[in-house]
Amino acid sequence: MSSTKQQLLLIEPMSELYFEGPFNNVVSSTITLTNPLGSPVCFKVKTTVPKRYCVRPSSGVLEPDEVREVAVMLQPFNYDPTEKTKHKFMIQSMVLPEGVENLENVWKEADPSKVMDSKLICILRLPGELVVQPSHELPFEGPFTQAVCSNVTLKNPSSSNICFKLHASSERLSASPTTGIIGPNEKVSVAGSLLPEADIRLRRSALSGTCLTSAEGGGAAIGRTGVIGAIASVPPILYLILALLIGLVLGKLM
Repeated sequence: MSSTKQQLLLIEPMSELYFEGPFNNVVSSTITLTNPLGSPVCFKVKTTVPKRYCVRPSSGVLEPDEVREVAVMLQPFNYDPTEKTKHKFMIQSMVLPEGVENLENVWKEADPSKVMDSKLICILRLPGELVVQPSHELPFEGPFTQAVCSNVTLKNPSSSNICFKLHASSERLSASPTTGIIGPNEKVSVAGSLLPEADIRLRRSALSGTCLTSAEGGGAAIGRTGVIGAIASVPPILYLILALLIGLVLGKLM
């Protein structure tokens, strides 16, 4: 969950809101808000794509220890895989000032320093897709003087076998396993590793020496600059792009 300040409310789910396709009909999900304080708390729910979602209620007041469910309804649309994790919700909250009669005026006149917010990322998932956690980025914690590890969990919520394959976006990243088959309602943990830059420089130096030897021998059609330049142009991105081969259902073959 990404927050600029500590949230007043307890929010479930904490970071990701799932919507299960197909998306040719309304698809619903629920956000549960709990007020653990001894004072009333007002809340407001916003989204980056208001034309796509209907939220009920989108604002209100929670009394001490009150629990409220917020229904989020994704309207029918033509699914675009590039939108899989682009939609976001923001939940704002603040302690309700005394003597308030108009809730809208409270938000218009609110002191920004007293407004807490939390963000939820919407995950749009089609039947037969794996559930990937974390879904959009893989954090690595330094120092980065040696290899640093971080795990990805792949879950198969379907009733069929699903195969997967992972690709790394940078030469500094590696994963194990990179391919496999996940059975119905099972999960697999993938270990991702971020290699130190020093190791990559050693690899580049070794490759440079290999290219130099080939060029001096007269048999190399590609110059040293072209090969090394291509490698150096790869940005040190610190997350994995998971290319999941979804839809290869092997249930009847296993």
